[in-house]
Amino acid sequence: MTGPRPSRRACRSRKAEPTPLRLLDRAPPPRKHSPVVASSTLLARELERLERSAWRERVGVEAISARDGGAEVLLPCHEGNANSGGNLHGGATATAVLAAARLAAASTERQADSTIRTLSLAIAYLEAVRGGEVRAEARVVRRGRDTAHVIASVRGGSETVATAQVALGIEPRGGGGGRAGFAARPSAGALETARKGGARLAISPFLAGAGLEILSVEPPWVCGRMPLEGNQDAAGRMGEGMLAALVDFCGALASYAGGGIHRRRPGATVCLQVAFSREATDDVVGAGRLVGREGVAFTSAVELWEARSCSLCGAGQVSYRIPTAGAPL
Repeated sequence: MTGPRPSRRACRSRKAEPTPLRLLDRAPPPRKHSPVVASSTLLARELERLERSAWRERVGVEAISARDGGAEVLLPCHEGNANSGGNLHGGATATAVLAAARLAAASTERQADSTIRTLSLAIAYLEAVRGGEVRAEARVVRRGRDTAHVIASVRGGSETVATAQVALGIEPRGGGGGRAGFAARPSAGALETARKGGARLAISPFLAGAGLEILSVEPPWVCGRMPLEGNQDAAGRMGEGMLAALVDFCGALASYAGGGIHRRRPGATVCLQVAFSREATDDVVGAGRLVGREGVAFTSAVELWEARSCSLCGAGQVSYRIPTAGAPL
């Protein structure tokens, strides 16, 4: 015997159970591919650099192929690579792109005494990624005497989720063209804000795993600090992907702080650009400030400097979108 039939009003008032989101894996999966065979001394060094980087095991980047100016790396979307919304963090994506770009450039070089330095990165984020894995594919489109220009795409399944352009310097080991003799200083306001700020860990799993500390969220400058420990490469230098993540963080936070918007409102990085002026061998402080806003689009400028020497090691620009920016808080 069945019970009484519910009224139409009761049926209309019932809410459908939400479809559970696919959870990210909690740790990087085991390797899926055999080690890449190096065709040159420089490529062998770059593969070793990737393998021995302190951040590699945490992030889970794995080289799949590298030859004839092209390279591919795999990036798993596990919990440690997530942002605060549970999607793949843009800093993790940038890390995979830079790894693929360096391997692609290294596969074109035959001089045994050469070394690679990342000059700039521009990356556009097209789609959010949640669960599974993505692959970053990079190819050298122009190889000059001491510079390689690389284009890259990041695919999740059949979809392109990000595109990027990377410029790399290729020079003799121990070279540097005198760059170390010039040490620009950060803006006075940014430096003062960073020194006065307290420290607390960032909330997203990817940034918390990297140990990024929030120093200040008071406009006009918002500041964060990325520790060298746990984020260095095999030579003891800060990984460029970690610096890109710091730029992304400071630019996003500056959009909220400068726009007077509560950080619980969802937002997303549209485009990220970073120029690396020198290799960092210390903790790096990032300071971002909002420089423009049009509707839901925010543009922030970011400075990066080494914590002890206060020498600038990079600068960036972040385009950020907060869709509900015009709504009441």
